[in-house]
Amino acid sequence: MEDNPYGAVRFAGEELPPVKHFDTENRVIYLSTFSKIFTPGLRLGWICAEESFIEKYVAFKQTADLHTDSLAQRITAKYMEIYDMEEHIKKIKAVYKTKCTEMMRSMKEFFPKNSSYSKPEGGLFIWVELPEGIDSTHILTECLKNNVACVPGTPFFPNGTQKNTLRLNYSNMSNEKIIEGIKRMGEVLHHELEKELTLL
Repeated sequence: MEDNPYGAVRFAGEELPPVKHFDTENRVIYLSTFSKIFTPGLRLGWICAEESFIEKYVAFKQTADLHTDSLAQRITAKYMEIYDMEEHIKKIKAVYKTKCTEMMRSMKEFFPKNSSYSKPEGGLFIWVELPEGIDSTHILTECLKNNVACVPGTPFFPNGTQKNTLRLNYSNMSNEKIIEGIKRMGEVLHHELEKELTLL
């Protein structure tokens, strides 16, 4: 099973075809979504797989929720009939690249030097690793007091042990708010690191 919600929003590096591209025996079940390339609120995905699997999938899905939101399907289909989805994707990739670059620049300026972060070539997120001893769940609590948010990284690990990680999203805010948000988060991180040093 290949889950590829972000493959279409690569804005740097080498374009990589999905695994399904190489599937000549219908072994790969490919999943993706319109929520990352069209509009998040519709929550509409698709599946590409061998026909007999699709029949079983439809039967299982009907027992779960009867059917997919027909209004969301009609809106998406009408958009694709009237507009060029590929052109739309090109536009959002350019926007995401700018926002990602701005967030990384701000992190370099405002985050503690002993934190590290991914350098995305696409998608909507930056993964952050904080110094050992910093709990990102506590960081979220402190950040919320300053009207900025992040996603603690602990739930992304099966054993929940890496508490010093978090995920940031750059897709939704203006560049000005990205800068201000990272500045506020940086202040929280510096404060927490100073507390850790005091305890040592």
